[in-house]
Amino acid sequence: MKDIFTGIIFLGLYLPLFSQQTPSSVDMDAIWKKVQHQTDSIMNSPKMKKMISDGRAVNTDSIIRAAKARTGNGMNGKIAGYSGVTGGMAGRPDTTVDKIPPKNTKSLGALPPKALSDAALSQYITDLEKKIIPAFQKTFGTPVPNVSKYSATTVSNASAIAAEMGFLDQAVVIALKGLEIEPGNQLLLNNAAVALHQGGLETAAIPLLEAAEKKSPGNSTVENNLGQSYLSLGDKEKAMEYLQAAISKAPNHPLANSSMALIYLDKGDRSSALKCVENSMRGSFTDKAYHLLYKLKQDPVLMDYFKQRYKQPEYFNEDKYHLPMQCEKVDDIPAKRAEYEAYRAMVNNAKRKFDEEARSEGEIGKQELMKKMQNVKPGDQLSKYSPPFTEFANAMLFDLKRRMERGDADRISRAQQDYHDRIKSLYDEWKEADRKADGCGARIGLANSYMEKMAIEARTYQKVYLHIYKDFYNDNAFWTFFTTNNAHMRRALFCRLTSGMLSVLLQLAETHFLEVSLDCATDEKEKKDPDEMKIEGNCPLNESGIEIPFVIGKYNVNCEETSFEIGELIILNVTHKFSTGETIWAIGPGAALSLIGHSEESKIQIPALGPITPGLSAGIKGQVFWTFKDGQFMEWGGLIETELDVLGWGKEIKTNVSIGSVSGLQMSDGLLKQAIDDNLGPPKEQQMNKDIKIYKSN
Repeated sequence: MKDIFTGIIFLGLYLPLFSQQTPSSVDMDAIWKKVQHQTDSIMNSPKMKKMISDGRAVNTDSIIRAAKARTGNGMNGKIAGYSGVTGGMAGRPDTTVDKIPPKNTKSLGALPPKALSDAALSQYITDLEKKIIPAFQKTFGTPVPNVSKYSATTVSNASAIAAEMGFLDQAVVIALKGLEIEPGNQLLLNNAAVALHQGGLETAAIPLLEAAEKKSPGNSTVENNLGQSYLSLGDKEKAMEYLQAAISKAPNHPLANSSMALIYLDKGDRSSALKCVENSMRGSFTDKAYHLLYKLKQDPVLMDYFKQRYKQPEYFNEDKYHLPMQCEKVDDIPAKRAEYEAYRAMVNNAKRKFDEEARSEGEIGKQELMKKMQNVKPGDQLSKYSPPFTEFANAMLFDLKRRMERGDADRISRAQQDYHDRIKSLYDEWKEADRKADGCGARIGLANSYMEKMAIEARTYQKVYLHIYKDFYNDNAFWTFFTTNNAHMRRALFCRLTSGMLSVLLQLAETHFLEVSLDCATDEKEKKDPDEMKIEGNCPLNESGIEIPFVIGKYNVNCEETSFEIGELIILNVTHKFSTGETIWAIGPGAALSLIGHSEESKIQIPALGPITPGLSAGIKGQVFWTFKDGQFMEWGGLIETELDVLGWGKEIKTNVSIGSVSGLQMSDGLLKQAIDDNLGPPKEQQMNKDIKIYKSN
C-alpha cells in the first residue's frame, strides 16, 4: 500500500511539472501497466489477502482511480480534465464526472445496525489495530509511533498531515494509536475514518464516523463524511440523508453539495444538480464541482462564484508607464514627436529587460526541476502532490483565457477597427478641406481642429483596450503565481506577462501629426531661401518706443510693432507687427478715464504742448478684430482689453483676453494671468518619469 501511494504521489507531483514532455497514449498505458503490476503484486501476496479477508473492505480500484484522475486528465501542470495548454493556461476541461457505484449490499450488510456503544467502540478500535497495524508493518514496514506523550489534538494533526502527504498507511496507524489515548475523541474518530475512507476502507470508516456523530450530533463535517462513505458504497438514500443534513447547516458546503449534485444528476434532475454545483463552488473550489459545472452549464464564468472574496491586485503602475498626452496643435508637433520617441524607447528598453529575465529565470527553473526529477529514488517520501491552490489557479487561468477569447478580445478588435476607420475618415476629410483652405491661418486652424478630433478617437480607443487588458494582466499575474512552487518559474511567468503588457502599451502609444507646409507652420522656408532672407539691423528706438498722443487718438511705434488708435465711444485700432507681418484691425466700444492731462475731465490738469497732449489715462474696450497677412485674411475674433497709458511713452501697460477663430482663447502675459495660473490653472508640468526626457525647443 505504501509503495502504491508513493507511486501515486510521484505521478501527481512530478509529471505535471514538465509541460514539454507530454506522455503519449503509449506512455500512459505503460504507466498504468506498471502501477497495476505493483498493485497486483502487493494485493496478491498471502499476507495482503489475509488482511483483505479480515478487513472485508479494501478497494484497490479506488487507488487506481485516484492515480488516474491525477495524471490521466491532469498532465503538464493542468487541473484534471484539461485537454491542452497554451501560453501557460489550461484548455477546456472535459465534462466527464464520476459515476455513483452500484449498491454494495455485502459491505453495507457488514456494518453495525446502530452506532456502537463506548465499550463496543473501544473493542472495535482494538480489533482494527490488531488486524491492520501488523499487516501494514509486515507488508509495507509502516512504523508504529509512540504517541503516549502527545495530546489527542497533536496526534490528530499528525494523522491529517500524513494523509495530505499521501501516506495513508501511516495516517491510519497514527489515528488508531491516537484513539488509544482518547477512544471517544470526536476529532480523532473523524480523522481516522477519513484516512480509512481515502484508502478504500469505507466499511471500516463508517462505524468510527457514526460514533463521532453520536458524540457530536449535528456536526456538518462528520455528516458530510458519513454521506461520502455511504455514497462510495452505492447507498444513495443513506448518503442523501447525511449530505442534506450537512447542507442544512452549511448551505455552501463544497463537498456535500458536489456529491448531492452527482446524486441529482444520476436521478436526471439537472436543475437541482446545477443549483448544488453552484453552491459548492461558492463554498470552495473542488475538481468534482468544476467538472460538473461545465457539464451542467453552458459557458460558465468561474469568477462569478468567487468575486466576493477576490480583490484584484495592482501589478501595473500607470504612473510609471503613463501613455503620453495626445498632440492637438500644429505648434506642439516637435515637442510631442520627441516625447513619443522617448516614451517608446523607454518602454522598449524595459520590455527587453523583462524578456531577458523571463528567458534566464525560465532556464534556471527548468534545470532545477530536472535536477529534482533526476534525484528522486524509489521509496523517497515526497511532501506534496502540488502547491496549494494549483488546481484552482489553473482553472481561473483557463476561465480568464476563455473570457478573453470569447468576449474581451472581440471588444478590443471592434474598438480597434472602429478607431482605424474613424482616423482614416478624419484624415481623408482633412486632406480634402486642407486642399480648399485659403491662407496659412485657415490651414493651421483646420489641422488643429482635426488633430483634436483624432485625439478624442485615440483616447477612446486607448481607454477601452487598456481597461480590458490591464484587468487581464493583473488577474493572470496573480493566479499564475500559484501554478508552480518554483521561484524561478514564477518569476519567468511574471516577466512574460509583463512583457506582453508593455507590448500593448507600445501599440497604444500613438498620436497623429497633421503636418502643414513649412511656409505656413514655421519660418523655415524664409531661413533657407537666400532670395527671401531679410537683413536686420539694430532697432534705433529704445525699448519703450515712441507715442504721439492726439486729442481723440494716439500713434505708437516701437521695435516690435506700430499702432494707431482713434475714437472715444467707438474706438478703432490698427496694429502692424514687424516680426510676423500681420496687420490687425479692431473696432468696438471703449471708455477711458484721464488721470493726468490737459482736459477738464482729468483728475490732475497739465497744459498741452500744441497738438501733443501728454498725460496718464486708464481705459477699457471690447472689440471685434480681423487679422491679415500678406494681403490674405487669417482669422477673426473678439477681445477685451484694459490698459494704463502714459501718453508720450511708446508702450502701454495692458492686459487683454481674446478668442480667435484659429488661435482660440488667449490671455496676454502679466500680473492677472500669473495670478490666474497660480491659483486656478493646472499644476505646473513635472517630470513624473525620469526615463523620459523633457523636450525643450531650441
